[in-house]
Amino acid sequence: MEHFSWQRGDLQWEVRVRRKGFPLQCKTFDTKAEAEAEAWASVIESEMVRGVFTGLPRQL
Repeated sequence: MEHFSWQRGDLQWEVRVRRKGFPLQCKTFDTKAEAEAEAWASVIESEMVRGVFTGLPRQL
């Protein structure tokens, strides 16, 4: 339900999306591009809420 982002080493950032009843979703970004990371997390959360989440890899 929440998404968290934190630095992973010096050059990478990781975002995690957790929601009860769904597998953990993680994605690593090369920079702290909050807009890109937030957009990805929002898409995942929205799909989970709407019931259309498939868990398949996707690109924005």
